Amino acid sequence: MRRWPEIVLTLVLFAAALPVAARAGTPEQRLNRTARAIVRLSVVERFCSQFYLVDKIKADEIAKALLNDIINRFGQQQAKQAIDAMDGEIQPAALNQGAATWCPAQRQHFRSVGVRDLIGGPLR
Repeated sequence: MRRWPEIVLTLVLFAAALPVAARAGTPEQRLNRTARAIVRLSVVERFCSQFYLVDKIKADEIAKALLNDIINRFGQQQAKQAIDAMDGEIQPAALNQGAATWCPAQRQHFRSVGVRDLIGGPLR
């Protein structure tokens, strides 16, 4: 089990790596960005782990922290609606693109925002 300081550091790095413009915006934009991140992590955990090495513990810890944040900021109902909407976009996109394309793109995305080693190489 990871220690809380490591989880907090990962979240701080994740948040700090987001461009200032991405953190700005309306509350609705922040809600949707956070929901998108939660769904991405969930799809990575469910879909990519079938084909790639995935740190499921890290994905789950970050997703849970983001979920707690989104619920605290926007309430459970709004959080659920935003997550459901993003799931309706992201999951089909992952399935349509396929793991060989979508998962490496997500690996690059998460690396770009400071979350390293979430998605590794292909399973053999």
